[in-house]
Amino acid sequence: MIDVQQLVEKFIDKAVYSLIDEKIGGIPLREIDERAIEGLLAKSGLDRSKRIEGWLRSYGVFQGVKAPARVMIADKVVEFADQISDEPKSYSDPIILQEFDRLHKLVKSITLDREVISLCSKALWACYPYCVPIYDSFACRALWVIGRLLDIHVQNNGNRNPYPQFHAVWCRLYEQCLPYIQDEKLRGYPYKVRVFDKIIWLIGQPTFEMP
Repeated sequence: MIDVQQLVEKFIDKAVYSLIDEKIGGIPLREIDERAIEGLLAKSGLDRSKRIEGWLRSYGVFQGVKAPARVMIADKVVEFADQISDEPKSYSDPIILQEFDRLHKLVKSITLDREVISLCSKALWACYPYCVPIYDSFACRALWVIGRLLDIHVQNNGNRNPYPQFHAVWCRLYEQCLPYIQDEKLRGYPYKVRVFDKIIWLIGQPTFEMP
């Protein structure tokens, strides 16, 4: 059995450091994320799509996507953000999955030949930074193992899109870990869901070296 308190305490300092202090192109990751969030919430501005395209590119989710399609995807993300009418009340709110499906259809219409689940989850997080878990292979790897050890069972129900199942397992584990993601450890960082994302991302790295 895993001690979730020990798990959080072991990785939280590294997670917060990564989210606040690590840099991409000389710019702190926190600043890069905040620019994207502000760009989507602004509802106006000439450079919003360009800002989102650069942000998504910095996260490496455009591999295999040609430049014209990247611009079109960024436009779709901005279009999606401008049509938001209702916000999720928590990380487990069904609105998250509904909005994910809506965004996924918009982006998938441009990139029929590749999967865009990770891309869409990152874009959705920028729209709802207090609520949305980010899907990627490292986080999946960690959840597969930790979920089994904690006896967390979630049925796929034949859904070809893995995000709903990922979201369900993520929520159940996050609920157990949340009491130990304490404010005094966050150095003013406001998004606890992102801290937890980073914790499981660190655990899921494909290496024997300690992160």
